[in-house]
Amino acid sequence: IEDCLPPLEDSPSKRFSPSKRKQYFINKAIRNSDLIPRAKGRKSLQRLENTRYLMTLLERDECGSDEGELAHSATPSIFTEACNNETYVEIWNDFMNRSGEEQERVLLYLEEEARKKHK
Repeated sequence: IEDCLPPLEDSPSKRFSPSKRKQYFINKAIRNSDLIPRAKGRKSLQRLENTRYLMTLLERDECGSDEGELAHSATPSIFTEACNNETYVEIWNDFMNRSGEEQERVLLYLEEEARKKHK
């Protein structure tokens, strides 16, 4: 699969801190979302709301980052781990670059798979 994917353009290298890498990918997701004011459909508004929610999580994380850097024993959040895992980031970018309808189909598929596991 990796051979088929285009290389990540302007991807942050490993010399950047995890918080800077996380900020890079969140900013990229925001650029790829539809934050330009215009008439919005339900799905576009949902994506916008999700992006704003992610930004509030980032802001909270940055507020606590000073204490977090002092206490290295603190367990990183699942969001931080996902941002630092290149495979997850590629999947996330692929998902974010799809249309709203395609995103909805992916989510419905994942919900169906989760229901099958619980049966």
